[in-house]
Amino acid sequence: MKKALLIFLFLSFHLHIFGQGITFFKGNWEELILKSKQENKAIFIDFYTEWCGPCKRLDKEFFQNNDIKIGNDFLFYKLDAEKGEGITIAERFKIDSYPTGIFLAQNNEVFYRTNGFRSTEVSLFEFEKAKSLYIDFEQKLGLEASEKKYLAGNLDSAFVLDLVRRKARNKQEYSKIFDGFWTRLSDNTRNSMNGEKLLIEFPLSVDSQAFNDFEKLCKKQYLLKIDRQLRLHWRNSIKYSIRKATIEKDSILFERSLLAEVSLYDFEHPSFYPNSTLEVHIKARDFSEKTKNDMIDTHRYSYYLASKDSIKFMALAERVLAPILSKSVKEILDDNEKENIDFIEKNKKITAMMEGLKKNTKTKEAFQKSGINIDELTKTSILKDLMVESYFDFLFNYAKGVYQLKNDKMALSNAIRWLDKSQLLRSPVYSLFSLKSKLLYKMGMIADAIKTQKVAVKMSDNDTDEVEILNKMKKRQF
Repeated sequence: MKKALLIFLFLSFHLHIFGQGITFFKGNWEELILKSKQENKAIFIDFYTEWCGPCKRLDKEFFQNNDIKIGNDFLFYKLDAEKGEGITIAERFKIDSYPTGIFLAQNNEVFYRTNGFRSTEVSLFEFEKAKSLYIDFEQKLGLEASEKKYLAGNLDSAFVLDLVRRKARNKQEYSKIFDGFWTRLSDNTRNSMNGEKLLIEFPLSVDSQAFNDFEKLCKKQYLLKIDRQLRLHWRNSIKYSIRKATIEKDSILFERSLLAEVSLYDFEHPSFYPNSTLEVHIKARDFSEKTKNDMIDTHRYSYYLASKDSIKFMALAERVLAPILSKSVKEILDDNEKENIDFIEKNKKITAMMEGLKKNTKTKEAFQKSGINIDELTKTSILKDLMVESYFDFLFNYAKGVYQLKNDKMALSNAIRWLDKSQLLRSPVYSLFSLKSKLLYKMGMIADAIKTQKVAVKMSDNDTDEVEILNKMKKRQF
């Protein structure tokens, strides 16, 4: 009780909790920036989307909580990252998950970020931390000036590390600066606990010495089982490297990222399962290999599409879709039904296991601390028709890629053939007809395109975007 009272008094003193809730600025972006300068205040921006559950929960439990007040140190602003000016602003600050909160200085530099849902206590701590950082931040050079100072030869360790952290917060490229900083450290520092902490502070480029040392650290700990934080950091470093390779169109870095992905997957999914029969081992190995290959192909799909490499994209499409196109619709549906029966059996075992976990008080408490409701887990409906759904997605997404990359009639015609097959696998959706109409339009088959787009409009209940596409097609302006 005494501890809770002290926490409340601390937060009341530092954050001025007066029971008034948080007021968000209602103007547009330009008006917000102007007000920030007039009032000499930093800005906090909450990026959210309509479909984001954690965003709604954060809004309800924290932002709309009338029992808290976070002083007058910041201007507060909300932006839907998928609507209006929120789209371009989210792109500018490279927002890729929701909810994301950024603290913005008057020079447009992000000096602190928050990601995901946070409890009220953690959210209050984040704002207190941001307030302290801003006091220190105001005394620093701007990011551009700091980078010029670094390029001019200032290699002071504290200065360079601070520069890397600031660039990372602003989603700017920092890996070369950090790798130079890392290689200049002594062997003793790199191998110390502080060195290990530096390696997992932010994502690493897989072509860097820092990542090589990080991978060695993971392999050293393999026999002890790599902890979740290291695995997550490995995964984030791969994502960062693939994104970097895509932006810079660096095929060598991209291939190295795939090798790192394979290496991580092999760590997480050992190829040999002790105490298993040979048959179980072979099934597990084959399933693991297929999953790994599908994951790599997904990365290749995104990379070839982003780098506009139509030749490699088409080669990938032909290879991935060949097993689907070689089967009749009946064969696919029969295989899907067999898989459904297997899932029903597996679901019975999983349900029995979850019921056993529910009876274990310690396990239940551990789940609750992680924010997982174990009672809800046991209510999860059985996964069905995964094969059909995945085949539909493959056919649709590769057809979409052809529309974006290709202009020749043969490729466009193949994409339409893929969509026609996907349409037979499950109940069609309006996006399928919309994509097919665009492919037909690109082939010069305007009348067929308009006819197909009318179906998309009807199925979408006159979605405004679909209606606009139809009108443009009619005017030959699409």
